[in-house]
Amino acid sequence: MKKFLCVFVSVLIIFITLYICFYGSYGKSKQYSVTSQIEYNFFNLSTDRYLAECYFGEREEYFEYDGNSTQKVEYGIFRVIMFALSDCTQNLKANIKINNKEKIFILEKNPFDNSFMCDICQICDDNDCIEIIIENIDNNYQKFNCISANWNINYKKAINMSFKYLKEFALKNNNNFEGYLTIVYNKNLTDTLYFWCYRIVTKDNQVKLVVIDTNFGDVVLMS
Repeated sequence: MKKFLCVFVSVLIIFITLYICFYGSYGKSKQYSVTSQIEYNFFNLSTDRYLAECYFGEREEYFEYDGNSTQKVEYGIFRVIMFALSDCTQNLKANIKINNKEKIFILEKNPFDNSFMCDICQICDDNDCIEIIIENIDNNYQKFNCISANWNINYKKAINMSFKYLKEFALKNNNNFEGYLTIVYNKNLTDTLYFWCYRIVTKDNQVKLVVIDTNFGDVVLMS
């Protein structure tokens, strides 16, 4: 009887260990490996002639909305919205300075609105100093403000929280989905609210999402 109890306890311990490893690792390492896009942080600035913003993260090298997460690359998106139509040329030439290191970039015109964009293919931290000077627009460098530095919920917390709410759906579709963490806000306003949005997309095109407040961690939407 004692031998049977020892074997039973041993098997039970192994089972519990495997269970914890599977579900625990899913909530820590696996949730990052299945996430095809992670936005880390957000900066913006406003001048008399334009509104500018930049955000940084990682995403699939070959971006496909197909429920399968592949190799990722760094990105840094800069977006400038011109207020006057007279300033909306074909492209904008800008010097972008990060921690006093300068590079020249071309921000390409969006054919549908007054915005211009470029990807600098690198990540910046919340405490990095980011400045921009746009040729024929600025006389001096304009400094970005890090909006995300004041959020109580950073991208890591947002992913962890999202998987708590989407865990059942994720486990039901184990290894057959990919996730996207993006920052949601009104792109035409500087004084706006910000939210984290995590979407799960399965290979058969099912979508489940959760939207989380960046300050209090409240879930404002589940779909």
